[in-house]
Amino acid sequence: MAEQSEAIRRRLRAVPDTPGVYLLRDASAQVVYVGKALRLRDRLRSYFTQGYAQTARVADLVRRVHDFEFVTAENEVEALVLEHNLIKHYRPRFNIRLKDDKNYLYLKLPVNEEFPRVHYARNVGTDGALYFGPYTSALSLRGTVKSLRQLLPFRTCSDEIFKQHKVCLDFHIKRCPGPCEGRISSQEYGARINQVALFMEGQSDTLTRELRERMRVAANGLDFENAARYRDQLLAIERIADRQKVLTRSRDDQDLVAYAREGSEVFVEVAYIRQGKMVGHDGHPLEGAGA
Repeated sequence: MAEQSEAIRRRLRAVPDTPGVYLLRDASAQVVYVGKALRLRDRLRSYFTQGYAQTARVADLVRRVHDFEFVTAENEVEALVLEHNLIKHYRPRFNIRLKDDKNYLYLKLPVNEEFPRVHYARNVGTDGALYFGPYTSALSLRGTVKSLRQLLPFRTCSDEIFKQHKVCLDFHIKRCPGPCEGRISSQEYGARINQVALFMEGQSDTLTRELRERMRVAANGLDFENAARYRDQLLAIERIADRQKVLTRSRDDQDLVAYAREGSEVFVEVAYIRQGKMVGHDGHPLEGAGA
């Protein structure tokens, strides 16, 4: 990459040291890569540091980077969901090219099994399962799955271990509902997997409505233990949704337009909001503004 311009250096100094998602653009303003970082400042600075590229493919990416943008997030889970939405919206060439690299994973949710195992995959199969990704950090994705299991426990054990029909440590630390011993019905477990899918898709509103209804039905049936469990899951998910910076107050679909002007130059930014969440944004210089 060419030597940093003073404008880039100023912008890098203003990047916060928080979790978030960044978008790298080439000289024609096309998004070529979307990534996520626990420390946005450190990650973005690395792209503009000589000698950063360790492989030919990364070097090719770095040579093309001309500018960057970022969106902050409250935590790693929120950043992961936003990264997924932005990759799906922009389909950047380097996310697609690098998706088969050993560091890039998909989260796989089988839907045609009685008690499906949530696990990781290197490629998207044709088995009818749900795939989320590719994610740029295997470590971050595994950490996110760990957090999800605290909210919505599900099994991650191999089929061989599952067939032993004996609960393991995960059950006792409340990371698995114990389907191997029949501690949860296949219908309820299937609903749990659907909740995980909704969460990974960023549809927290749909998930909270479903949990609220389950809590109501359990309470009306005097099943207070399950009602309390649904209540705790609901509160945890609502806390994440309430903190999410990429959400608007409304849950509607809308486009937000902002502009900045300096002299005769005007730049317009459009953010695309779907179900209250930002799924993409584009910037455009406005021609003829100085006339």
